[in-house]
Amino acid sequence: MAERTKLTSYILFSLLNTIVYCIPAHWAWASNGFLAQLGCIDFAGSGVVHMVGGVSGLVATLLLGPRTGRFEKDAPKPPMANPANAIVGMFMLWYVRFILFIFSREILPVIIVVAVVVLVVVVTVVEVVVVLVVVVVVVIVVEVVVILVVVVVVVVVVVVVVEVAVLVAVVAK
Repeated sequence: MAERTKLTSYILFSLLNTIVYCIPAHWAWASNGFLAQLGCIDFAGSGVVHMVGGVSGLVATLLLGPRTGRFEKDAPKPPMANPANAIVGMFMLWYVRFILFIFSREILPVIIVVAVVVLVVVVTVVEVVVVLVVVVVVVIVVEVVVILVVVVVVVVVVVVVVEVAVLVAVVAK
């Protein structure tokens, strides 16, 4: 809408939206608002925000009509948007939505429980992996030590046998 209207019209539309937004916000969020008394649950304020935004966008679209040259055969096609800007905008929206969900009173206990469960699972898995690694390392070290002891014993026995054989050969001469 900003690119299709004059600046003064856009500012007037924004101010009008600011005033109109207060009415459904009071209905849903105030304790004496009629929607709140009917049991309306507006999760993270999304109902009021999106309903007012959607209705005001629809009204603005109906008032403005189609773009100039939209349905003409020889009209040039509008330039393609920058994909990098679209991706950055998408991540910005995801970030804002994530922050809204985190600081929502209804979802915060769920996030805390999920975080604790994930932490417990991760810590348990890490502990199991550490214990397995320690056991494997100990087994490998013990096997290496046993092999070294056996090799040393065999070498000592061979040396002793050779020395005894040499000694017997010398004494026999």
